[in-house]
Amino acid sequence: MHIPIHTLRYFVLVAETRSYKLAAQKAHRTQPALSLALKQLEATLGQPVFEPQDRTRLTTFGAACLQPVKELLEHHAKTSETLYRIARHEYDAVTFACVPTASTHLLPFVLPKFSEKFPGVEISLLDDNSKNIETMVLSGRVDFGVCSVSSNDPQLHFEPLMQDRYGIICSRHHTVAKKKQLHWHELDDLPLIGSVAHEQLNQVVGLPALPEPKVRVWNMMSLLAMIERGNGVTILAALALPPSHSDRLAFVPITGPTVQRELGILRLAKKSLGPPGTEIIGLIKRHIKTLAAASRN
Repeated sequence: MHIPIHTLRYFVLVAETRSYKLAAQKAHRTQPALSLALKQLEATLGQPVFEPQDRTRLTTFGAACLQPVKELLEHHAKTSETLYRIARHEYDAVTFACVPTASTHLLPFVLPKFSEKFPGVEISLLDDNSKNIETMVLSGRVDFGVCSVSSNDPQLHFEPLMQDRYGIICSRHHTVAKKKQLHWHELDDLPLIGSVAHEQLNQVVGLPALPEPKVRVWNMMSLLAMIERGNGVTILAALALPPSHSDRLAFVPITGPTVQRELGILRLAKKSLGPPGTEIIGLIKRHIKTLAAASRN
């Protein structure tokens, strides 16, 4: 059954105005054209929507059809407006989540460029760990995430962007800060504070079992504050150390073996991103290439 959308508009106009003349004026059509379209509607449905003796008064069947038709027309109007806005590069917002590494090392350079191209788009940025970001992507709370892989869920697509190695982050006054590197077996005697990174490393095949921390902190700012005050040390990737803390905290790489963290774009596998999200990801990729070229030079 195919019912043209304009025929449904005529039906609502006649039902609301109780006048073919007013309905025709609002529809910018002739009265005979409206009358013919409504007769075709009734033929398609198999029963009248207006009373035969009063073609502006709804039948019981027509009255039952009115509300669903109005809801359909409203949805059609909203959809059409959305499509026009997309065609004109007009969007309301883009929402994404990222690990602190991206917040401090990438986004301060990326977001101003994005705002120049999409000045009317609102940006919602959530800062969290990789495990929570995966949950947000799966639930649709965010459009995409910048994080490391937390699981192999088939609903997700992960695009690698960059790598950095794991090590110990500690206060610059800590004795460990004087070392050039550590081995995994040397961690047993350290006052380790656990984090999401600690959990992820426990899943790495071939890596010695890590000592169980007595304290676990999931919030990055709280974790760094504790380390800065000398309350312990933690295992994190190198770029997890914000530039603003580099004068107070030290990073000591762990070897034997060296373990790399891989950061990338996490999104739903069967859902494409809109132009704003695609633009942010493109800017992130270009900035990473710039950083890689600078490090080689």
